[in-house]
Amino acid sequence: MGTALDSISIKKIKVFLYSYKNKDLLDFCINLKKNSINNIFIDIYDQNTVDRSEIFNKDSNIKYTHVQWDDRKGIYYYRLMSLFGNFDYFLSISDSTIFKFGWDSELIKECGDKDIVSGKNIISLNIDKFFIKENYKISQTITESQWINKDFIFLKMSNAIFLSKSKFLKKYGDQLVLSILFNEHGFKIKSMNDLFYDKIYKEKKYLPYSKYHGYNKLMLMIKNKEIKGEKFEKYHGIDLSNLKLLPFETDDVPYYKAAYSIDSENETRFHNVLKKIEIV
Repeated sequence: MGTALDSISIKKIKVFLYSYKNKDLLDFCINLKKNSINNIFIDIYDQNTVDRSEIFNKDSNIKYTHVQWDDRKGIYYYRLMSLFGNFDYFLSISDSTIFKFGWDSELIKECGDKDIVSGKNIISLNIDKFFIKENYKISQTITESQWINKDFIFLKMSNAIFLSKSKFLKKYGDQLVLSILFNEHGFKIKSMNDLFYDKIYKEKKYLPYSKYHGYNKLMLMIKNKEIKGEKFEKYHGIDLSNLKLLPFETDDVPYYKAAYSIDSENETRFHNVLKKIEIV
């Protein structure tokens, strides 16, 4: 006798997960897989002081990459590395987003050829000087939002290449540029109901790169109409030209790792020339 699962077409889902010094990362991955019905393959990029590959590599469905704690490439550089493979769907998720059982099947039901599922609840947007401000209202139903939420983005693998368009950013601005892009290409962005996932609020940690890297470049691209956002503006009732440039330098200083013949753990690794004084 067949089981209920025999009538279900099992899909393959690629998961991109970037984490910074999260000691509970393994538990997060176990929970994600335990609550799924389909085949989940997780690409982990673990920016940490410790290489934990020995722990994560015990699971063949997890590909673990250790990123040095002071690496400055940023989240979206590594997301590019996951945008390949023979998979049906792609999930970009933060390590503070906890799904309940069956999360993957619910998302698949909502995700057609021109659908993206991202975030939860009813959202409205307004411009607050330099940034887009998000305002949320609790919803018990799935709604149309036309806004990408950084906590999770779920879409067909064939559409995941669009995520490469924000590679010049490191944190801020990703939600905006992707929302504009998907709107202009006729995608429908859906927002799940309030109970679909839980968000664990973690303590804020130092990051070794500028979270604003590339943000002013994005603002100039919008103001110069290199990125056209008419459909996005019309839907949300805002004028993106009212966004202001950040009044400070946002991009990281170029940083190149150098190999020295001594083991240096301090600031000398930033020097071009190593000098010393000898007393004889």
